[in-house]
Parts: sequence; structure tokens; C-alpha cells
Amino acid sequence: MPQADYDVAISFAGEDRPRAEELAKALEKMAIRVFYDAEEKAELWGKDLYAHLADLYQNRARFCIILASQHYASKRWTRQERRAMQA
Repeated sequence: MPQADYDVAISFAGEDRPRAEELAKALEKMAIRVFYDAEEKAELWGKDLYAHLADLYQNRARFCIILASQHYASKRWTRQERRAMQA
């Protein structure tokens, strides 16, 4: 199996961004390679986010963390990310 770009990818609703950022920083302090969208703005700019994030969650991260909340359950983007993780 090829090495993943990230050890962990975090999936969350925008309303839960403060928790996601806190988690990303804590994981990075432990030398864990984290995909957290706010730190990847330049790479995400101009890309087809559906395709790019599906690839990221399916193939480029070893593990995914879902910050489940009432907001997460109702968002289109998070449903897309969850489907990619399950694939």
C-alpha cells in the first residue's frame, strides 16, 4: 500500500470549525500529518472540490475523523465527505 499524504483527515461542519481547529493543532503537535482545510487553502483553490476531497478521503488519508454533530448531519459537503470515506 502506498504511503498516504496524511495520517488523518478531519471532516466537520463549518459550525464546528473551532473544535476541528483545536483537534488539528493537537494532532500536529504530536507530529501527525493532518488534513484540515483551513491549512490547505492554496492547494484547494480552483479545484473541483467534489473530486479532490473524494480522492483525499478515499486514497490520500490513512484515517478519517468525523466531528459528528447536528450540523454535520444536515450538510451537503459533509455527506459527500462521509460517502468518500465509506467507499
